[in-house]
Amino acid sequence: MSNLLLDVDIRSKEELLKLRKDQLYQISIDKKLKVNKSLNKDSLVNAIIKHRDDQIRLQKTLFDDNPAIRFHRGHVDYRLPFLIISKIFQYYWMLCTNHTSPFFSYRDALTITLVNKQLYGIVTTLFNSIFIKKKNISKAIQLNIFRDPPIIDNEMNRLTRTWCPIKHIIKLHIDYKLLESLVNSTDILHTNLLISVEKLHITLDKATIIYNCDRNINYMIFKKVANIMTNLKTLVCDSIRIRQSHINAIATIKSLKKLDLTDTLRHRLGNIEVLALMKFPLMDQFKLPRFDPVNIPVSFRDGVKSLFNVSFYKPVSPKQLLELPNLKKISFYQTRPDIFKYFKESSFNVTYLCFPLNGNIDHWLPIIEKLISIETLEVNTQSLGSKGLLSLCRQFKNSISPNYSRFYIKAFDHFDIYKCNLEIELHYSHQKLYPRITSGTNNLRKIYFVKQI
Repeated sequence: MSNLLLDVDIRSKEELLKLRKDQLYQISIDKKLKVNKSLNKDSLVNAIIKHRDDQIRLQKTLFDDNPAIRFHRGHVDYRLPFLIISKIFQYYWMLCTNHTSPFFSYRDALTITLVNKQLYGIVTTLFNSIFIKKKNISKAIQLNIFRDPPIIDNEMNRLTRTWCPIKHIIKLHIDYKLLESLVNSTDILHTNLLISVEKLHITLDKATIIYNCDRNINYMIFKKVANIMTNLKTLVCDSIRIRQSHINAIATIKSLKKLDLTDTLRHRLGNIEVLALMKFPLMDQFKLPRFDPVNIPVSFRDGVKSLFNVSFYKPVSPKQLLELPNLKKISFYQTRPDIFKYFKESSFNVTYLCFPLNGNIDHWLPIIEKLISIETLEVNTQSLGSKGLLSLCRQFKNSISPNYSRFYIKAFDHFDIYKCNLEIELHYSHQKLYPRITSGTNNLRKIYFVKQI
């Protein structure tokens, strides 16, 4: 009879009429229907069907048409999927850890990894941005150790230990001597550390700069990087000397989308703008210490989408105005707003504008108003005080466009929008970037005004 009950809810009236009367009566009793045993088969079938329809209608009312269904009532016994658990853990980790002291976060992570393999797997995804530098590098320079083949120190070997949770590095900030040691290493564990890297920042230790040591990096390093880091999308080089051979080697990194050579020393590169466009025609973003758009060949100008550190070495004649119809991002090295006169109006479709500011923003406002598509405005000002920042924000507020979604200010002075009672229709926040070298009290800050979603 139990099998029969399971089929009742899916049987039609004609199929129920084929059952015996005693079977129909037993079904009615099991469903707790108030029926008389003397009823005929048609009446019993109608009672069963009516009860079934009432149950369907009730279920629809309770679940489909009830807005309270999104809330749980009572006790629900189920297991969350592992993906949800890992997301909750990651967000909680981000809220609780101290980003200014990553050592303590790393120490806590080692404790958590001892719980079980699942938590170990989660923790390995939390450490994907790594900064590796050599210890006692100044002493090594004084002793001229770097004349010998570089040796990977204990910090690097620690990364390859089984218990180390750093297994999937996405962003790698590393000294160029250590990078040279890594890519030349025959240890498969060292190679595995580099395979997943998508953003590589090659830097020069401060001690190397102070002692004026060799800043040359072997161009073959970039070719080996191309073979190992097959997913590399961003390459940043700091304080190293770049030659023609380095540009050719970097061009072998086929996955590269962004290249930043802003803080490099160029050596006999000639017209770097033309060289960059010839070697990297499909590059999304290319940053140089200074970039003169006049040197861009006419055949390449339609494909230019971003320009950084724009600076004109000499005035441009009215007959040679620049036309960059697909330009979306532009940042200026110079503080003069009149350099926009070197561009045709067809180039005014930019959505991102960045410029340095030493004084009043009034000179830039007429230019900003012409950029009707602008969404993000960034101002680099490191000389204005708190009063100057307040004046700048008030001027921006009075000229704000509905298209703006982000407004950034870089400044050394602390600025609190709430204490200044400046009500602006953008969400305010700020971030300390790095300590100021000339003063122990001030820090370089980036102030954000972002449209709330």
